Amino acid sequence: MPQNFAQWKVGDIILDLYKVTDILGEGGFGKVYKVRHQGWNIDLAVKSPKPEIVEAAGGVENFEREAETWVNLGLHPHTVSCYYVRRIDRSPVVFAEYVAGGSLSDWIYSRSLYAGGTETSLKRILDIAIQFAWGLHYAHQQGLIHQDVKPANVMMTAEGVVKVTDFGLANQRTLSVIANDQERQVQTITISEVTLMVAGSGAMTPAYCSPEQANGNNLTRRTDLWSWALSVLEMFQGELTWRHGTVAAGVLEYYLESGSEYLQLPQMPILFAQLLRRCFRENPDERPHDMLEVANELQEIYQQVTGEVYPQQHPQTGKDIADSLNNRAVSLFDLGKQEEALQLWEQALQVHPQHPESTFNRGLVLWRSRGINDDTLVEALNDAQRSHPGDWNVKYFLSLVHLERDDCKAAIEILESIQEQEAQKEEVRAALALARERLPHSRRLLNSFKIDTNDIKSVCMSADGQFALSGSGSNLKLWDIRTGECVRIFEGHTGSVNSVCLSADNQFALSGSSDETLKLWDIRTGECVRAFEGHTDSVNSVCINQYAYAVSGSSDKTLKLWDIRTGECVRTFEGHTDSVNSVYLSSRGLILSGSSDKTLKLWYSWRTGKCVHTFEGHTGSVNSVYLSANDTLALSGSSDKTLKLWEVRTVRCVRTFEGYIGCLSADIAVSITAHTSIGYRKLKLWEIATGLCLYTFEGHISRYGVWSVCVSADNQFALCWHGKEIRIWAVNCQKNAYLAPMVLSRILDTQTNLSLNQTYTQGLKAAQMALDRHDYIAAAQHIRKVRSLRGYNRALEALNIWKKLYVRLPCKTFLNVWNTLTFEGHTDSISSVCLSADSQFALSGSSDKTLKLWEVATGRCLRTFEGHKKYVQSVYLSADNQFVLSGSDDDTLKLWEVATGVCLRTFEGHRRGSVQLVCLSTDNKFALSGGYDRTLKLWEVSTGRCLHTFEGHTDVVYSVCLSADNQFALSGSRDKTLKLWVLSAGHCLRTFEGHTDGVNSVCLSADNQFALSGSSDKTLKLWEVATGNCLRTFEGHTDRVNSVCLTADNKFAISASQDGTLKLWQISTGLCLRTIEEGTDNVYSLALSTDNYFALTGSGDKTLKLWILDWELQDQPLAEWEGIVPYLQNFLTLHAPYATSLPKNRQPSEEEIGLALTHYGIPTWSKEDFQNLLYTLGCVGYGWLRPETVQQVLERIVTHWKRRNLLNLVHFQISIKIKKIRYDLQASTKIRKIRHVLLIIYFQTFTQIKKIKIVRLLIDFLK
Repeated sequence: MPQNFAQWKVGDIILDLYKVTDILGEGGFGKVYKVRHQGWNIDLAVKSPKPEIVEAAGGVENFEREAETWVNLGLHPHTVSCYYVRRIDRSPVVFAEYVAGGSLSDWIYSRSLYAGGTETSLKRILDIAIQFAWGLHYAHQQGLIHQDVKPANVMMTAEGVVKVTDFGLANQRTLSVIANDQERQVQTITISEVTLMVAGSGAMTPAYCSPEQANGNNLTRRTDLWSWALSVLEMFQGELTWRHGTVAAGVLEYYLESGSEYLQLPQMPILFAQLLRRCFRENPDERPHDMLEVANELQEIYQQVTGEVYPQQHPQTGKDIADSLNNRAVSLFDLGKQEEALQLWEQALQVHPQHPESTFNRGLVLWRSRGINDDTLVEALNDAQRSHPGDWNVKYFLSLVHLERDDCKAAIEILESIQEQEAQKEEVRAALALARERLPHSRRLLNSFKIDTNDIKSVCMSADGQFALSGSGSNLKLWDIRTGECVRIFEGHTGSVNSVCLSADNQFALSGSSDETLKLWDIRTGECVRAFEGHTDSVNSVCINQYAYAVSGSSDKTLKLWDIRTGECVRTFEGHTDSVNSVYLSSRGLILSGSSDKTLKLWYSWRTGKCVHTFEGHTGSVNSVYLSANDTLALSGSSDKTLKLWEVRTVRCVRTFEGYIGCLSADIAVSITAHTSIGYRKLKLWEIATGLCLYTFEGHISRYGVWSVCVSADNQFALCWHGKEIRIWAVNCQKNAYLAPMVLSRILDTQTNLSLNQTYTQGLKAAQMALDRHDYIAAAQHIRKVRSLRGYNRALEALNIWKKLYVRLPCKTFLNVWNTLTFEGHTDSISSVCLSADSQFALSGSSDKTLKLWEVATGRCLRTFEGHKKYVQSVYLSADNQFVLSGSDDDTLKLWEVATGVCLRTFEGHRRGSVQLVCLSTDNKFALSGGYDRTLKLWEVSTGRCLHTFEGHTDVVYSVCLSADNQFALSGSRDKTLKLWVLSAGHCLRTFEGHTDGVNSVCLSADNQFALSGSSDKTLKLWEVATGNCLRTFEGHTDRVNSVCLTADNKFAISASQDGTLKLWQISTGLCLRTIEEGTDNVYSLALSTDNYFALTGSGDKTLKLWILDWELQDQPLAEWEGIVPYLQNFLTLHAPYATSLPKNRQPSEEEIGLALTHYGIPTWSKEDFQNLLYTLGCVGYGWLRPETVQQVLERIVTHWKRRNLLNLVHFQISIKIKKIRYDLQASTKIRKIRHVLLIIYFQTFTQIKKIKIVRLLIDFLK
């Protein structure tokens, strides 16, 4: 297919994408073609410059740079949009908006400009002159002088809309001259009230040039004004009657005296002539100030001449949408401007998160430049796919990524899932054909076989790739890789087998064991040929080379070199200060060792036995080492979760990869790395030369991680062991890679884009006005309309208004979810996250022993809190954002001041292990914690005193939370139960039983009616607090549930799991509405904002992710509003004073503690408190209530608050009574009855009178 422009003919298809439908013209610049973009079904104008034009511009890159000024001009109804620049056949090509009506020059000389008589044509000329001026004024506002204004550079639509064209391209003819002239360097373009200037004569057509262009002086916007005036004069004259534009003033006067030779042309109005005289003044400063001044004057002339008001309004400029930003970025990337392109893609994703084309292009560039790994790109496109369920393009883009990853199986599955109509598109069919062609030699899982143990510590592959050897328990097993059959078992060790290897000829196997010996085995017979003794501790690693020598590494801190033929220890190597965990013996006799002392050491085995080099840099024990075939590179894997590639000669670390263990291919082309951590299920293939992650093997790995990995001698296969399986993968390290192309967004014509922008702007304005007058339903209707516009579904302004409506209208249904920010900065997995009540801040705790405070809007880390000595397991941000509480594996809680980051207090008291969960009371007076010692503890924040220890769980307490009124606590434990506790009395009211494994997370609803739990049994359960009944079980996760949250209105739940997913559940039905692949294999923590707009997750990949939850809202308020009563009662309880204060100078009694936790008295609150209450009510669906109504209900309840106080005191007395008689077996029935009545009182909405009656009955009962 012809690619050379000189050969393009009508009917040609270029790059399998552009069909040439017409040759529009050819001039001094080059050829202009009309092409049909077959993917978008839209016509484009393609401008191909002549070679001499490109050369004059200073080469391809300079030409492209100038053309980019046109691309960056943006959208305006009176300029032709340039969509992008790309290279074809190594030449730059400009793709612009196709305008069907021809040029203004065509209209003049075809006389279509003058159709309808002189009166009609005069109106038309005035109209064109005004639009022409508007287009030039917009360009000037963007800092661009055209320099070659003429009728041939003005395009006309069939409807008479004027569009100025060829910005930037007009400068090509003179750029090289300017660049080489030191006295006429191009100055920085500046926009001011006075001038916009560039140096030199600029490009020009002589007949339209200004005096300053002819003289080579600096050019201003008034240069374009001169050329515009000449173009208008040509419209009135009907032809060009001059050769040089500098004579314009004389030509005008001659025309005014003699008129046009063509009688059918309209005469120029006197006022118009006066305007042109000013435009043709020799001194630019004496001409009109700018084109807008000219346009405004012309509108007045139009009205005076025609007697009509000019019908058009000054147009609004178009706003960049994600599609146009993406296309500009692709153009910049083609120009080699990667950083600028990435910035534009970032902008596009801010305008439209998960924008498919921008997500794909940006991810592809970042992956290839090692900014991200392939799995991150795949997950980003999966997110985009979930956010655009009906868009076939996303699936197509994802298939291209899989093709480049060489995962043809995944590509085929995705392409075959595209609906039939879209599947017939040429690009889809081509991709599917390519994937099928490459499938037999692509990367994929070849085979796997189950084993009856999960204590394998080592595996290796035979040189011919047919067999695998494993060590598990005290045995070795030989496996046929093709069938998965165990061929032979080798028995003889008395301790666990830690390491195995095979000889190069596959005749012998060598093993090292915790029984302090090595054993050599005959592969054919399974017999032990020889035992090697000499180590004084466990043998951790063995390696054999082709010269019948072996090396071993031991926990006795030594290495030993052995003669396989005799069993003799040739040499002992000493120097490590801790266990030797891994050894490698090269064919040249070099030994590499890795140790728990965090170093690698290189030794000469044949000569002196001395340590040649020590490699330092790891921060954890070195557990895996490997030498390249030529001994030039070394690879090490460490418990610090990194692998390092070292240059042996210089002892320099040349590259760091993520992982724990790894190996090198024989040709040093690739490395395979893996994680041994529980929950991390990824095996990665790396290109050594670049550090590029070629492929991530995932989805088939056990939750126990990968414990051993190796590559076959021919680099075609990889073998890994994980869990109770051995798997063999085709890695095909030497195959030529497929490179996916950049993709462009579908182009909409300028008028359509501007129309969308205008509709969007007007809709936003209407929505804001409705919001201001408290018409929330109208505001919601306006936002729905603007978000339905193409490219505006996730526009920030629309989302901001939609978010405000979350607290005004009840939530109806779930729409969508997407990841909007990723917070990076921790150096280890995230164990706990929370969001501030106002959603402005996020807090995280990590296994890196730190806490971090983040700004939600930007993802910026505001402060790091350091002081814990071990992993931080739990974090909590106070309601007023003043304090942070943390719990750690170092057995302590710490209270931090947010403003300074200073640790204000350390709480000590938990025994035998970590503090798993912490929380603060609303007033920051009390803290609650749960830990490995099976207890909950209640602390006085101001003193650090432990007020209560809650005992009752029989295993680790994993989770605790406080009720909304701070009167109760709920806990979840590894003992499979939840417990509800009365804080003031310190005893358990109810135990919730039903889970079949540990309870990892619990939460209470805002109205105290429901509890939600997540368990290692892979389920969630919803409980009724008053009765303890399990109302619903939610099933669907494939691994333990780590964290759960209820939405404020109790309609939905969200869960995070070890299976790497988030799930959104509908409470009323138990249905899973959406599964979100989080992008990692272990989501440890989850937090939900009060208004249900944000979800925050913390994962094993060291990052936090912020998700936007998109809900449909009801266009009517809730029919019943009595449901606000529990929230009002919680509010009043929290704002009532405590019955007493705790003594400062002595340990308080149990009764004093109880009273200090009991609210007694008339509540009081501030305006800020009341606004917070309204916000809370809005979050649960009552935002439509008028504040005065809420105030009246509050006041009515307060009038009966003395009765409520009585209830609180009676409740406290009952609690004390229960605690005193809890060991009285005869009183067990009484206790159960009391507990039952108490739960009814506090967790069902009774009238105050009924409650008082129950209280009186209780008092009589207790007597």
